[in-house]
Amino acid sequence: MKEKQLPFSLSMLEDCSSATVISADLPKAARGRLYDLGFNPGSSVVRVGRGPFGDPLLFTAKGRLVALRRRDAALVYCVKNQ
Repeated sequence: MKEKQLPFSLSMLEDCSSATVISADLPKAARGRLYDLGFNPGSSVVRVGRGPFGDPLLFTAKGRLVALRRRDAALVYCVKNQ
């Protein structure tokens, strides 16, 4: 039987780990821009690194390299890919 995973914020994803986006708790304009960058619900993203002082966080989504502020990534919810 498959275990149900609890959602967590994208800012908690470890380097070189992938997750599937399930929602974003951002204002409509910011959420739309994030969706345009490939962070749509159901999309797979990979955290590839971070800035020198821990911010921003670097992700790949739909073939794009995207830097997100930690505070914005904390409002994107996902589940870890197996």
